Amino acid sequence: MLLWLVVAYLVVSIGIGLYAATRVHNARDYITAGRNLPMIVVLAMVFATWFGAETVLGISATFIEEGFSGLISDPLGASACLVLFGLIFARPLYRMNLLTLGDFFRMRYNRTTELVLSICIVLSSLGWAAAWLQPSTRQPPTKSAQPKAWYWTKRVSACVSARDEAQRRSR
Repeated sequence: MLLWLVVAYLVVSIGIGLYAATRVHNARDYITAGRNLPMIVVLAMVFATWFGAETVLGISATFIEEGFSGLISDPLGASACLVLFGLIFARPLYRMNLLTLGDFFRMRYNRTTELVLSICIVLSSLGWAAAWLQPSTRQPPTKSAQPKAWYWTKRVSACVSARDEAQRRSR
C-alpha cells in the first residue's frame, strides 16, 4: 500500500512538472513563475520559505519557557519584517523587473558591488543552513531545539543594543 502511494505521488509530481514545463519559456520565466501566481500561492510560498518546521514545532516550547516575550523575534519579528518589506520595497523592486537582490546593486552601483554582495549572501546562507543542522548545545534537550546561530544572533543583538545605548548616553 505504502509503495503504491509513493509511486502515485511520484507520477503526480512528474505530471505536474511536465505540465509546468510547457508554460516556461526561459530562465527568467522559470525564476519569476511568469509573474502570474495567485496571491494565496505567493503567501504559501513565502510562509514555507521563512517559517520551517523548526519554527512551527519549536515556537510552542519557546512560548511555554519564555512566555510571549520569547515570540517577539520569531515568528512575530520575522512576520513584521515580511509585511514591512512588502509594504515599502516590494512594489518599487517589482517595477524594476529584478530577479535577485544582486541585480539591484548592479543597477544602482556596479558589477563589483553585485559580486561582493552575492558572495556575502551565499556565505551567510550556507552558515545559516549549517547552523540549523546542529541544534544548540547550550540548551538542555527539553528546551526548543534552536540552532547555535540563533543563540549567537541573540548575543550579537544584545551587544549592538548595548553599544548603541552607550553611544546615545555619551552624546
